[in-house]
Amino acid sequence: LVAVTLDAQPTLARQGGVRTVPAGAFLQSAMSTDLGADEMLVAASYPRCAPGEVSAFRMFNLRHGDFAIAAAAVTMAFEEGRATGLRLGVAAGEAVPARLDAVVERFRGERPTPRWIAQLARAAREAVAPEDHPRIPADYRKELLETLVARALTRCVERASETST
Repeated sequence: LVAVTLDAQPTLARQGGVRTVPAGAFLQSAMSTDLGADEMLVAASYPRCAPGEVSAFRMFNLRHGDFAIAAAAVTMAFEEGRATGLRLGVAAGEAVPARLDAVVERFRGERPTPRWIAQLARAAREAVAPEDHPRIPADYRKELLETLVARALTRCVERASETST
């Protein structure tokens, strides 16, 4: 999730060659990647944080160490109190984590108020289509994801205010 959110670049090597793949293309489905049978993952590069950029990660699992039922990763940078650099990645029972660029674009450049946070979290909830599971219904994952996104956004706003004072 973090690799997809930050647009990490995994480097894969095999005899006679090296290639770099965006994290979103590297992850293909649960427990499946774009790694060839003759390749190995040798590095992953992540972009540097912008000055003043803050981040938060929230996840929920049933037991410590389990895979997350839902998770959210957020980064924010601010200009004059407005959220300009905004990235949101989510995992909610779909095949791979997703970066919600289309959702975020509608909220970029606005002041992060409680209402803005609630609307963005709601939009994230509506953007996902988790698979139904006998013990974890899709609607529950969506509701949980909305809460986690709101908490991650709130934490980013808190961190930004802590660093600006």
